[in-house]
Amino acid sequence: MPSAPITFDSGFLSRMERLELVSRRLTRGSTHGLRRSVRTGSSQEFADFRNYAPGDDLRAVDWNAYARLDRLFLKLFEEETDLPVSLLIDNSASMRWQSGDVSKLQFAAQLAAALGYLALSHLDRVGAWFFGSQLQRDTGFLRGKSSIHPLIAFLQNPPPPADATSLSKTIHEFVRRIRRRGLVVILSDFLDPAGYESALRELAGNHFEVALIQILDPAEIAPTLQGDWLLRDSETGQTERIVASPTLLQVYRDRVTSFGSELTAFGNRHRLPVHRFSCDERFEDVLLRGLRGGLLK
Repeated sequence: MPSAPITFDSGFLSRMERLELVSRRLTRGSTHGLRRSVRTGSSQEFADFRNYAPGDDLRAVDWNAYARLDRLFLKLFEEETDLPVSLLIDNSASMRWQSGDVSKLQFAAQLAAALGYLALSHLDRVGAWFFGSQLQRDTGFLRGKSSIHPLIAFLQNPPPPADATSLSKTIHEFVRRIRRRGLVVILSDFLDPAGYESALRELAGNHFEVALIQILDPAEIAPTLQGDWLLRDSETGQTERIVASPTLLQVYRDRVTSFGSELTAFGNRHRLPVHRFSCDERFEDVLLRGLRGGLLK
């Protein structure tokens, strides 16, 4: 089923273009862009010297050093390059549950579109993937501001909901398929029965830079249930009867808080920034303020 339309007004886009995605490491992109690279090229940012070898470009020789030392050295410069940005959007059944006007999946898709627009505006390459128990569908890597249109079209039309979330299978397949290391942004509720730890360790251990955006529904954070309920797990189909007493609800709220704290602590230990939002938050506040100082600058 198509998601809600993703639209941005011109004023919002103008304010957003003042921002950019943060990459803590030098990148090894494939084409000219606006970021510093670990490779050397012909930009004006000096990097290092190396000895001249037959066949090297004589225009890169430091003739002042030759006059002083009677030896040939080449001047090396940092090459500006693009940053590969991968947006992984959780398409499991739990992401489609909603208590208000916007589901977690719709919120994630809109946020992914905004981050993609920022990256494309800075000449970075952007790829988006839906996942559940595995990678489902992707855009391939896109480049150029005009690519925002196919990106939005992709995000507005997710595939059918996947089986229960499996970050481990998803990330293992992603690492195997993607050779160009870059920034990976995962947008998910991180409600994986098997846990998220091994998957995120594999991603970081393969030299990807990772940012985590946890999205929850307000009714998941602070439910207002009363009385007897039959609850059904949206992904496994398992059911359980509960009596929603004040004591039980407080235990639940404490567990939600603990789950978020554990994810943040894991991120801090592995240098993976974690951002957490409720899908009823004002979208402009999330992007222009909530992500500032972390994923955006």
